[in-house]
Amino acid sequence: LGSHSQMAEMVERYSGHALSLSLVSGFLNVVHNGDITKLNQMSSLFDSRRHQSQIREIMRHYFGWLEGTADLQLLRLLSLLGRATELTSMLDLIHQGRLKGVTDKLSEADQPQIYYLVENLKDANLISVYRDSEQLTMDCHPLVRDAVSDEFNRTDKKSWQSAHGLIFDCLRAKTTEMPANVAEVVLLARTVIHGSKSARFPESFNLYYYTGKQTFTMGLVSHEVDQLVIESFLGNSLESYPDKLSDDAIHFLLSCASNNLMAIGQIEKSLRLTSQCISFFLRGGKWVEATFAAGPAGTGKTFLAVAVAVEMMKRRMVDRIILSRPAVEAGEKLGFLPGD
Repeated sequence: LGSHSQMAEMVERYSGHALSLSLVSGFLNVVHNGDITKLNQMSSLFDSRRHQSQIREIMRHYFGWLEGTADLQLLRLLSLLGRATELTSMLDLIHQGRLKGVTDKLSEADQPQIYYLVENLKDANLISVYRDSEQLTMDCHPLVRDAVSDEFNRTDKKSWQSAHGLIFDCLRAKTTEMPANVAEVVLLARTVIHGSKSARFPESFNLYYYTGKQTFTMGLVSHEVDQLVIESFLGNSLESYPDKLSDDAIHFLLSCASNNLMAIGQIEKSLRLTSQCISFFLRGGKWVEATFAAGPAGTGKTFLAVAVAVEMMKRRMVDRIILSRPAVEAGEKLGFLPGD
Protein backbone atom coordinates (compact mmCIF):
# COMPACT_ATOMS: atom_id res chain seq x y z
CA LEU A 1 0.00 0.00 0.00
CA GLY A 2 1.20 3.51 -0.75
CA SER A 3 1.81 5.85 -3.63
CA HIS A 4 4.58 5.79 -6.21
CA SER A 5 6.07 8.96 -4.71
CA GLN A 6 6.21 7.37 -1.24
CA MET A 7 8.03 4.37 -2.68
CA ALA A 8 10.46 6.65 -4.50
CA GLU A 9 11.09 8.55 -1.26
CA MET A 10 11.91 5.30 0.56
CA VAL A 11 14.39 4.31 -2.16
CA GLU A 12 16.04 7.71 -1.93
CA ARG A 13 16.26 7.59 1.84
CA TYR A 14 18.02 4.22 1.75
CA SER A 15 20.38 5.29 -1.03
CA GLY A 16 18.98 2.49 -3.18
CA HIS A 17 20.73 -0.13 -1.03
CA ALA A 18 19.12 -3.46 -1.94
CA LEU A 19 19.45 -5.24 1.42
CA SER A 20 18.18 -2.25 3.41
CA LEU A 21 15.17 -1.90 1.11
CA SER A 22 14.52 -5.64 1.26
CA LEU A 23 14.52 -5.62 5.07
CA VAL A 24 12.29 -2.54 5.30
CA SER A 25 9.80 -3.96 2.81
CA GLY A 26 9.81 -7.29 4.65
CA PHE A 27 9.13 -5.56 7.97
CA LEU A 28 6.29 -3.47 6.51
CA ASN A 29 4.86 -6.56 4.84
CA VAL A 30 4.69 -8.82 7.90
CA VAL A 31 4.02 -6.19 10.57
CA HIS A 32 1.89 -3.59 8.74
CA ASN A 33 0.42 -5.66 5.88
CA GLY A 34 2.60 -3.89 3.34
CA ASP A 35 1.41 -0.36 4.25
CA ILE A 36 4.28 1.93 3.23
CA THR A 37 2.63 4.87 4.97
CA LYS A 38 3.69 3.21 8.27
CA LEU A 39 7.33 3.83 7.39
CA ASN A 40 7.32 7.05 9.41
CA GLN A 41 6.60 5.03 12.56
CA MET A 42 10.09 3.58 12.26
CA SER A 43 12.76 5.76 13.81
CA SER A 44 14.94 7.78 11.47
CA LEU A 45 17.63 5.73 9.78
CA PHE A 46 18.89 8.36 7.45
CA ASP A 47 21.47 10.40 9.35
CA SER A 48 24.07 7.88 8.19
CA ARG A 49 24.49 6.64 4.66
CA ARG A 50 26.57 3.72 5.82
CA HIS A 51 24.64 0.59 4.91
CA GLN A 52 25.71 -1.41 7.95
CA SER A 53 24.36 1.30 10.24
CA GLN A 54 21.08 1.32 8.32
CA ILE A 55 20.68 -2.43 8.55
CA ARG A 56 21.40 -2.53 12.28
CA GLU A 57 18.79 0.15 12.86
CA ILE A 58 16.23 -1.70 10.74
CA MET A 59 17.00 -4.91 12.60
CA ARG A 60 16.27 -3.17 15.89
CA HIS A 61 12.62 -2.95 14.83
CA TYR A 62 12.59 -6.64 13.95
CA PHE A 63 14.02 -7.53 17.38
CA GLY A 64 11.19 -5.67 19.05
CA TRP A 65 8.62 -7.44 16.91
CA LEU A 66 10.15 -10.92 17.40
CA GLU A 67 11.07 -10.61 21.08
CA GLY A 68 10.34 -13.78 23.05
CA THR A 69 9.34 -15.86 20.01
CA ALA A 70 10.59 -19.12 18.53
CA ASP A 71 11.16 -17.17 15.30
CA LEU A 72 13.87 -15.09 16.96
CA GLN A 73 15.52 -18.16 18.45
CA LEU A 74 15.65 -19.76 14.99
CA LEU A 75 17.09 -16.58 13.46
CA ARG A 76 19.71 -16.34 16.21
CA LEU A 77 20.87 -19.94 15.75
CA LEU A 78 21.11 -19.51 11.98
CA SER A 79 23.10 -16.30 12.45
CA LEU A 80 25.53 -17.89 14.91
CA LEU A 81 26.08 -20.86 12.59
CA GLY A 82 27.34 -18.33 10.05
CA ARG A 83 26.60 -20.27 6.89
CA ALA A 84 23.88 -21.94 4.83
CA THR A 85 22.32 -24.66 6.96
CA GLU A 86 20.11 -27.59 6.03
CA LEU A 87 16.87 -27.90 7.96
CA THR A 88 17.81 -31.40 9.15
CA SER A 89 21.01 -30.01 10.69
CA MET A 90 19.03 -27.24 12.38
CA LEU A 91 16.58 -29.80 13.80
CA ASP A 92 19.51 -31.82 15.17
CA LEU A 93 20.78 -28.68 16.87
CA ILE A 94 17.38 -27.81 18.33
CA HIS A 95 16.98 -31.32 19.74
CA GLN A 96 20.52 -31.28 21.16
CA GLY A 97 19.23 -29.64 24.33
CA ARG A 98 16.51 -27.37 25.70
CA LEU A 99 18.21 -24.15 26.80
CA LYS A 100 16.31 -21.17 28.19
CA GLY A 101 16.55 -18.21 25.85
CA VAL A 102 18.20 -20.35 23.18
CA THR A 103 15.99 -23.28 22.18
CA ASP A 104 13.24 -23.49 24.82
CA LYS A 105 10.62 -22.03 22.45
CA LEU A 106 11.90 -23.97 19.44
CA SER A 107 11.97 -27.30 21.26
CA GLU A 108 8.21 -27.02 21.81
CA ALA A 109 7.57 -26.86 18.05
CA ASP A 110 7.16 -29.93 15.84
CA GLN A 111 8.61 -30.13 12.32
CA PRO A 112 5.58 -28.60 10.52
CA GLN A 113 5.68 -25.67 12.95
CA ILE A 114 9.41 -25.23 12.27
CA TYR A 115 8.58 -25.07 8.56
CA TYR A 116 6.04 -22.35 9.39
CA LEU A 117 8.68 -20.37 11.32
CA VAL A 118 11.05 -20.64 8.36
CA GLU A 119 8.36 -19.29 6.06
CA ASN A 120 7.68 -16.38 8.45
CA LEU A 121 11.35 -15.36 8.43
CA LYS A 122 11.49 -15.78 4.65
CA ASP A 123 8.40 -13.58 4.18
CA ALA A 124 10.08 -10.93 6.32
CA ASN A 125 13.14 -11.10 3.99
CA LEU A 126 15.32 -12.00 6.98
CA ILE A 127 16.44 -15.30 5.50
CA SER A 128 16.66 -16.94 2.11
CA VAL A 129 15.41 -20.47 1.52
CA TYR A 130 16.51 -22.96 -1.11
CA ARG A 131 14.64 -26.18 -1.82
CA ASP A 132 15.47 -29.24 -3.84
CA SER A 133 13.77 -32.60 -4.05
CA GLU A 134 15.30 -33.83 -0.82
CA GLN A 135 16.26 -30.90 1.40
CA LEU A 136 15.51 -27.38 2.53
CA THR A 137 18.47 -25.08 3.10
CA MET A 138 18.33 -21.63 4.72
CA ASP A 139 20.75 -18.76 5.08
CA CYS A 140 20.83 -15.04 5.78
CA HIS A 141 22.92 -12.12 4.59
CA PRO A 142 26.27 -11.64 6.44
CA LEU A 143 25.24 -8.16 7.58
CA VAL A 144 22.02 -9.57 9.03
CA ARG A 145 24.01 -12.33 10.75
CA ASP A 146 26.33 -9.77 12.34
CA ALA A 147 23.45 -7.57 13.50
CA VAL A 148 21.57 -10.51 15.04
CA SER A 149 24.64 -12.00 16.73
CA ASP A 150 25.80 -8.64 18.11
CA GLU A 151 22.34 -7.85 19.49
CA PHE A 152 22.12 -11.30 21.08
CA ASN A 153 25.56 -10.92 22.68
CA ARG A 154 24.78 -7.41 23.90
CA THR A 155 21.37 -8.16 25.43
CA ASP A 156 21.91 -11.68 26.77
CA LYS A 157 25.57 -12.68 26.76
CA LYS A 158 25.00 -15.78 28.89
CA SER A 159 22.46 -17.19 26.43
CA TRP A 160 24.71 -16.16 23.52
CA GLN A 161 27.51 -18.24 25.04
CA SER A 162 25.13 -21.12 25.73
CA ALA A 163 24.03 -21.09 22.08
CA HIS A 164 27.65 -21.28 20.93
CA GLY A 165 28.17 -24.12 23.40
CA LEU A 166 25.22 -25.97 21.91
CA ILE A 167 26.69 -25.59 18.42
CA PHE A 168 30.11 -26.64 19.76
CA ASP A 169 28.73 -29.89 21.17
CA CYS A 170 26.79 -30.63 18.00
CA LEU A 171 29.75 -30.00 15.66
CA ARG A 172 32.27 -31.76 17.90
CA ALA A 173 30.31 -34.99 17.52
CA LYS A 174 30.92 -34.74 13.77
CA THR A 175 34.68 -34.07 13.88
CA THR A 176 37.20 -36.81 13.15
CA GLU A 177 40.20 -37.70 15.30
CA MET A 178 42.57 -37.27 12.36
CA PRO A 179 41.28 -34.72 9.83
CA ALA A 180 42.33 -35.92 6.38
CA ASN A 181 40.95 -33.28 4.01
CA VAL A 182 40.06 -29.61 3.82
CA ALA A 183 36.39 -30.13 4.71
CA GLU A 184 37.27 -32.00 7.90
CA VAL A 185 39.85 -29.39 8.92
CA VAL A 186 37.41 -26.52 8.31
CA LEU A 187 34.77 -28.34 10.39
CA LEU A 188 37.34 -28.65 13.18
CA ALA A 189 38.16 -24.94 12.93
CA ARG A 190 34.47 -23.99 13.10
CA THR A 191 33.99 -26.27 16.12
CA VAL A 192 36.91 -24.74 18.02
CA ILE A 193 35.72 -21.20 17.28
CA HIS A 194 32.24 -21.94 18.65
CA GLY A 195 33.82 -23.55 21.72
CA SER A 196 35.91 -20.45 22.37
CA LYS A 197 32.91 -18.17 21.97
CA SER A 198 31.08 -20.29 24.54
CA ALA A 199 33.99 -19.58 26.96
CA ARG A 200 34.83 -23.31 27.13
CA PHE A 201 38.47 -22.51 26.53
CA PRO A 202 40.25 -25.63 27.91
CA GLU A 203 38.00 -28.00 25.92
CA SER A 204 38.41 -25.93 22.78
CA PHE A 205 42.18 -25.64 23.15
CA ASN A 206 42.58 -29.38 23.69
CA LEU A 207 40.57 -30.04 20.53
CA TYR A 208 42.68 -27.52 18.61
CA TYR A 209 45.99 -28.85 19.96
CA TYR A 210 45.49 -32.62 19.96
CA THR A 211 43.09 -33.08 17.04
CA GLY A 212 44.30 -30.12 15.04
CA LYS A 213 47.94 -29.23 15.42
CA GLN A 214 49.13 -32.78 16.05
CA THR A 215 47.39 -34.38 13.07
CA PHE A 216 47.36 -32.12 9.98
CA THR A 217 49.73 -29.85 8.11
CA MET A 218 49.04 -26.26 7.13
CA GLY A 219 48.72 -27.48 3.56
CA LEU A 220 45.18 -28.56 4.42
CA VAL A 221 44.07 -25.16 5.71
CA SER A 222 45.05 -21.57 5.05
CA HIS A 223 46.99 -19.50 7.54
CA GLU A 224 44.07 -17.05 7.53
CA VAL A 225 41.69 -19.77 8.78
CA ASP A 226 44.15 -20.86 11.47
CA GLN A 227 44.51 -17.22 12.53
CA LEU A 228 40.74 -16.88 12.91
CA VAL A 229 40.80 -19.86 15.26
CA ILE A 230 43.60 -18.33 17.34
CA GLU A 231 41.82 -14.96 17.47
CA SER A 232 38.75 -16.71 18.86
CA PHE A 233 40.91 -17.46 21.92
CA LEU A 234 43.00 -14.28 22.16
CA GLY A 235 40.95 -11.61 20.37
CA ASN A 236 41.85 -9.71 17.20
CA SER A 237 44.71 -7.94 19.00
CA LEU A 238 46.07 -11.28 20.35
CA GLU A 239 46.24 -9.63 23.77
CA SER A 240 43.10 -10.96 25.52
CA TYR A 241 44.33 -13.94 27.50
CA PRO A 242 41.54 -16.14 28.97
CA ASP A 243 42.02 -16.92 32.67
CA LYS A 244 41.05 -20.55 32.04
CA LEU A 245 44.03 -21.14 29.70
CA SER A 246 47.50 -21.88 31.03
CA ASP A 247 50.44 -19.67 30.13
CA ASP A 248 51.90 -22.54 28.11
CA ALA A 249 48.70 -22.82 26.07
CA ILE A 250 48.58 -19.07 25.48
CA HIS A 251 52.18 -18.96 24.26
CA PHE A 252 51.61 -21.99 22.05
CA LEU A 253 48.76 -20.06 20.41
CA LEU A 254 50.98 -16.98 20.10
CA SER A 255 53.74 -19.01 18.43
CA CYS A 256 51.21 -20.40 15.94
CA ALA A 257 49.95 -16.87 15.33
CA SER A 258 53.52 -15.78 14.65
CA ASN A 259 53.84 -18.44 11.99
CA ASN A 260 50.56 -17.38 10.38
CA LEU A 261 51.53 -13.71 10.40
CA MET A 262 54.85 -14.54 8.78
CA ALA A 263 53.06 -16.46 6.02
CA ILE A 264 50.66 -13.61 5.24
CA GLY A 265 53.39 -10.96 5.25
CA GLN A 266 52.98 -9.25 8.65
CA ILE A 267 56.66 -9.71 9.47
CA GLU A 268 57.15 -7.09 12.20
CA LYS A 269 54.22 -8.36 14.25
CA SER A 270 55.44 -11.93 13.71
CA LEU A 271 58.91 -11.00 15.02
CA ARG A 272 57.48 -9.45 18.17
CA LEU A 273 55.41 -12.55 18.93
CA THR A 274 58.37 -14.85 18.23
CA SER A 275 60.61 -12.94 20.66
CA GLN A 276 57.86 -12.93 23.28
CA CYS A 277 57.35 -16.70 22.98
CA ILE A 278 61.06 -17.57 23.01
CA SER A 279 61.63 -15.43 26.10
CA PHE A 280 58.71 -17.04 27.92
CA PHE A 281 59.83 -20.60 27.15
CA LEU A 282 63.44 -19.90 28.11
CA ARG A 283 62.43 -18.37 31.44
CA GLY A 284 60.66 -21.62 32.26
CA GLY A 285 63.53 -23.78 31.10
CA LYS A 286 61.40 -25.14 28.26
CA TRP A 287 64.24 -25.64 25.80
CA VAL A 288 62.38 -27.75 23.26
CA GLU A 289 59.42 -25.37 23.10
CA ALA A 290 61.75 -22.39 22.69
CA THR A 291 63.67 -24.14 19.92
CA PHE A 292 60.51 -24.90 17.99
CA ALA A 293 58.91 -21.46 18.49
CA ALA A 294 57.70 -20.23 15.12
CA GLY A 295 59.40 -17.33 13.40
CA PRO A 296 60.48 -16.07 9.97
CA ALA A 297 63.99 -16.40 8.58
CA GLY A 298 66.67 -14.48 10.45
CA THR A 299 65.02 -14.47 13.88
CA GLY A 300 67.68 -16.69 15.46
CA LYS A 301 65.89 -20.03 15.65
CA THR A 302 68.91 -22.07 14.55
CA PHE A 303 71.29 -19.97 16.65
CA LEU A 304 69.05 -20.48 19.67
CA ALA A 305 68.89 -24.24 19.11
CA VAL A 306 72.68 -24.50 18.94
CA ALA A 307 73.22 -22.18 21.91
CA VAL A 308 70.79 -24.14 24.08
CA ALA A 309 72.38 -27.45 23.03
CA VAL A 310 75.88 -26.20 23.94
CA GLU A 311 74.63 -24.83 27.26
CA MET A 312 72.99 -28.18 28.09
CA MET A 313 76.21 -30.03 27.23
CA LYS A 314 78.26 -27.67 29.38
CA ARG A 315 75.92 -28.41 32.28
CA ARG A 316 76.30 -32.15 31.54
CA MET A 317 72.57 -32.40 30.93
CA VAL A 318 73.28 -34.26 27.67
CA ASP A 319 76.15 -36.44 26.43
CA ARG A 320 76.19 -35.40 22.79
CA ILE A 321 74.67 -33.04 20.24
CA ILE A 322 73.07 -34.57 17.15
CA LEU A 323 72.74 -32.49 13.97
CA SER A 324 69.99 -33.72 11.66
CA ARG A 325 68.30 -32.63 8.48
CA PRO A 326 64.58 -31.72 8.54
CA ALA A 327 62.12 -34.56 8.18
CA VAL A 328 59.98 -32.45 5.83
CA GLU A 329 61.70 -30.53 3.04
CA ALA A 330 60.56 -26.97 2.34
CA GLY A 331 60.28 -27.41 -1.42
CA GLU A 332 63.99 -28.03 -2.06
CA LYS A 333 66.76 -30.17 -0.55
CA LEU A 334 68.80 -27.58 1.31
CA GLY A 335 70.67 -29.81 3.74
CA PHE A 336 72.78 -27.66 6.10
CA LEU A 337 73.19 -24.08 4.97
CA PRO A 338 76.77 -22.78 5.15
CA GLY A 339 77.56 -20.43 8.01
CA ASP A 340 79.44 -17.13 7.88
